[in-house]
Amino acid sequence: MKKLFKSISSRDFGKGQRRDYKIIMIAKELQIFKLPYGQGSIEFSLPKDNVQAVLLPKSFPHSSLSEEEIIRESLRNPITSPPLKELVRGKKHILIITNDNTRPNTSKVTIPLLLEEIRLGNSSAKITILIATGLHSKLSNEELGEKFTEEILNSTDIFIHDAYNDLAYISKLSTGNELWVNKIVLDADLIIAEGNIEPHFFAGFTGGRKSILPGISGYKTIFTNHSAGKIDHPFSKNGVLEGNPIHIEMCESVYKVKLSFILNVVLDRDKRIIKAFSGDPIMAHKAGVNFVKDYAVVAPSPSEIVITSNSGYPLDRNVYQTVKGISVAAETVKPDGIIIIMAECRDGIGHQAFYDLLYNASSPTELLEQIRKGKIYCADQWQVQILAKILEKNSVILVSDRLERHTVENLHMLYAKSIQEALDMAFSLKGKQSKITVIPEGPRTIVSGGK
Repeated sequence: MKKLFKSISSRDFGKGQRRDYKIIMIAKELQIFKLPYGQGSIEFSLPKDNVQAVLLPKSFPHSSLSEEEIIRESLRNPITSPPLKELVRGKKHILIITNDNTRPNTSKVTIPLLLEEIRLGNSSAKITILIATGLHSKLSNEELGEKFTEEILNSTDIFIHDAYNDLAYISKLSTGNELWVNKIVLDADLIIAEGNIEPHFFAGFTGGRKSILPGISGYKTIFTNHSAGKIDHPFSKNGVLEGNPIHIEMCESVYKVKLSFILNVVLDRDKRIIKAFSGDPIMAHKAGVNFVKDYAVVAPSPSEIVITSNSGYPLDRNVYQTVKGISVAAETVKPDGIIIIMAECRDGIGHQAFYDLLYNASSPTELLEQIRKGKIYCADQWQVQILAKILEKNSVILVSDRLERHTVENLHMLYAKSIQEALDMAFSLKGKQSKITVIPEGPRTIVSGGK
């Protein structure tokens, strides 16, 4: 590999036609990739003989409409629901639930249009925004400024969910899980949620019902929904809703809390809104899921090495979120193979409990045994469980220029500061003839029929 990369140095080129010939030969020998990383990308080359497959979702169809026009059209033609401006009539307090900063930010576009539609039907209603953090960290003032327009920040009451405080008990779900949610919902006579739809590694897809559970739920409710048994269930996986026990419980929470209306958008590779689904929380979400699924599903191509990304910022903002991309690669890597994931991790690990659980375990196997025996019951157990299941079978190399080597190694992963370092490591472990599968956008991809 090193000799091949050295051959593209400019000082090796001759003059005239000889130079042109060498460039052509290099182009034939190498395949160039550019994968999302933070708010930019990382470009690298691989020998074409090593590249077995590139698993990339199909591109969404281009819309001639602007983002605002796409949303307005959806809001005025909702799925299995009256238009929002009709639903809000006569309501005194309207609650809008929105994503936190671990999801692509579309709120500067969506929230003003939701408010516009609400005010068309009811100009006097009190409107409150609740940020659905689940068990994620609280947003900083800077992050709030990134998420909302200045006008909304100055004119609207905005609250950040705390899964440990200010909760109200709603009822037991049919599974026996007790549904506790943010008590603000008790004051609202109409609840709306907005977000985006993309594949999710154990809930099947984001969006819709996730605004309630885990979005605004209490920690005990989330722990039970994300329990070891449910995480281990064969249908609790990327792109799967039917029979998924986590999804089923989430849907029931929608009815219990009386979520009335959703606006969920779909983003293209450039994080531009290309489709919107609004209306009934279950039916509109289902329509959005079917749309995304038509483009996101790819067939597996098992290989010794799989290279992927966590789709760039904000999904690759920390190691905790990066487990999503790792889990997609795990669907097509061979047993004892190597996963290379590029993730900036500008916010570091992300969750202290996630780090502590992995750091204090002697091995992924020992950690899984404790989780499955019920000896570990705390935040982030599910993320750790999914990563540990992968690490039992495969090595993971995390490429980041923001992390320290010892930090990554404490998580039972290998560290590389550059993609070249990761490739050198992988080839030294698996051999220079190893086949490679590249998944440019891990979390946006559903590997169907994988392990």
